[in-house]
Amino acid sequence: MQYLLPYSILLALGSGCMFLPSKATITPIDSRGSEVSRATVSANGRPMGQGTTQLTTNSDEMSVTIDARPEYFVETFSLKANDKGNYRVPLRRDEIYALTIQDANQVMNRWITLNIAETSSNEWWSVIINAIGTQDMEMELMDEKSGFIRTAWKARSFGQHGIRRRFVGNKVTVAPLTWRFKYQVERTNNGRDWVPYDRGLKNELDIISEIRARIN
Repeated sequence: MQYLLPYSILLALGSGCMFLPSKATITPIDSRGSEVSRATVSANGRPMGQGTTQLTTNSDEMSVTIDARPEYFVETFSLKANDKGNYRVPLRRDEIYALTIQDANQVMNRWITLNIAETSSNEWWSVIINAIGTQDMEMELMDEKSGFIRTAWKARSFGQHGIRRRFVGNKVTVAPLTWRFKYQVERTNNGRDWVPYDRGLKNELDIISEIRARIN
């Protein structure tokens, strides 16, 4: 039986050479140089593997994306036609993610209403003020009669990325005495636009548990 070879292979054979695809090995690494094995490596938008991944490069330029969110930022770069060899790609750590913890109790960026127990009716205000004061937050507005508080935003920046937090609260009813408050956390990735963030600082989240335990 006779087999017919594609014209492109016949042309290569006629010139004394044959085209073989090139191989490029991509290894995502952390700041210590260790492999980030859970990072997904994609080529032209198509997932190709996790951790160390071998890609076949051809005559076209290839867009490579490494995604190890949320601990790291997404990295994107291009491999030129027929690039080959080993590429160790450092991933940039998300410092804000590392600084914060998960909101396991889902108490952030939402109003929490507390019924003030009669046994706490004379001291509830000082409990709140003292608890918030332990975190070195500047009290921007404070009025015991209305139960209104608002701290100034407390921010921290990492280049263009930043996180800011504050507490706000006010009385809901007088008889029975109820009070509500909110722990607001926002993030920016460009230094200008702030959006709610679903992670907070442990010590500040602990304030919520302390207040609830002492006056509820």
